[in-house]
Amino acid sequence: MNILRAWIQAAILAATGVYFLYLSASGTVTHYIAERFVWLIWFAAGMFLMLAVLSVVVLLRQLPEAAHDHHDHTHHDHDHHTSDSRLSSRLRAWAGLGIVALPVLLGVLVPANPLDSRAIEEQAASELMSIQTSDSEVIEDNPMERSILDWLRVFSLSTDLDGFNGQQAEVIGFVYHDPQLDRSNEFMVARFIVSCCVADAQPIGMVVEWPESASLREDSWVRVRGVFEVRQLDGIDFPWLIAQELTFVDQPQNPYLHP
Repeated sequence: MNILRAWIQAAILAATGVYFLYLSASGTVTHYIAERFVWLIWFAAGMFLMLAVLSVVVLLRQLPEAAHDHHDHTHHDHDHHTSDSRLSSRLRAWAGLGIVALPVLLGVLVPANPLDSRAIEEQAASELMSIQTSDSEVIEDNPMERSILDWLRVFSLSTDLDGFNGQQAEVIGFVYHDPQLDRSNEFMVARFIVSCCVADAQPIGMVVEWPESASLREDSWVRVRGVFEVRQLDGIDFPWLIAQELTFVDQPQNPYLHP
């Protein structure tokens, strides 16, 4: 049984390495971690595969010895306590293999999907439009190339939001119908900021005025082009994006924004 567990362990190591390779090659790994850490997944894949190969090599070398021991082995153990102890040890060993295999099983059975509106837990629209930033952070110079994160940074650094009235913008994000807004003609175009992994993900967004807002499916990805108009939300001034054009787009390969 020890040999069988060893072979299964080698198979789990190989499966984990292959799964990590798949995540990296397909790009879905960015659904879990920031892009700058993807090299760690490649490294981990190589390590798992190397361990699997080494395990197989050791097992192949032990096969003649194992066969000899099995042929000469005679069972003389009548100690009930010893038998129970061995059974408990075997159960723990199999349970350990199950725990090691669990991440691969979950990865295969559960599709790799990025965070969506369901991960925005009771956050007010005004909270999604607020972000802490500093002068040292890089912001895209071309207004038409700015992301939602870039715009929120620009807003936070500005002392006169009225200067954004009439300024054009084009952003991409997913549709989020905030309960505070009028669903008939308002929604939020949202994204998640990820610094390291989805555990530290922070939702952000901006309010969009669009006459057909009610017909937009939650979590559908859209490109919104329009002009800003400063309005109040929860007693605070925010630039709203008055949409002039809205088109549906595919979800980006990397759906998260990174600070």
